[in-house]
Amino acid sequence: IYALIIAKLTGIRKLISSFGGNYFPGNRSFDTFLLRFIYKIFDPFINLYICNSHIGKKCLLAELNLNHKKIIVINNGLDFNLMSEKKPINILPIISKNKIVGSVSNLNYDKDPLNFIESAYLVKKKYNNVDFHLIGSGNLEYKCREKIEKLGMSDYFKLYTNINQGHLVSNFFDIAVLSSRNEAFPNVLLEYMFWGKPCVVTD
Repeated sequence: IYALIIAKLTGIRKLISSFGGNYFPGNRSFDTFLLRFIYKIFDPFINLYICNSHIGKKCLLAELNLNHKKIIVINNGLDFNLMSEKKPINILPIISKNKIVGSVSNLNYDKDPLNFIESAYLVKKKYNNVDFHLIGSGNLEYKCREKIEKLGMSDYFKLYTNINQGHLVSNFFDIAVLSSRNEAFPNVLLEYMFWGKPCVVTD
């Protein structure tokens, strides 16, 4: 917001805005209402918007009522050469010989790690030969640990908050999970597929 104001006051002629969050039809969060208000005011001064997916563009049009002619799509990408040059890192302690279901994710509302934990609880009740690993950090860390303990999952569900190379660790998953509430096609799915991992994602 401040950058837009300063840019205009200093005479910058072209303004480009990108979106780092996810705004989908039906979202009634305070953040979405705030964004509608902000962009209703600043839209006339912005020359171009950048989205990383066509579904993201569709959602922005539906939620923020932006001018479709001012939105372009630059798809997410992954440097396969860089991935190939780095060796996978196995820093996950092997709990047992069970299959490993894992997720690399920020621990926040949009990524919905609690959904992954609750789903893991249901899966474990039916299939005993599986363990779960969640790699990430964020403001829901305490709630995640609390949920894991409350459901009695501590022996087979492990949370790692100090790993900064999750894209290399995920090679050791047997199945990869994306539990987000509202994402189109995040980079982590490309990383999972690079390693040839089957993916379970939310719709």
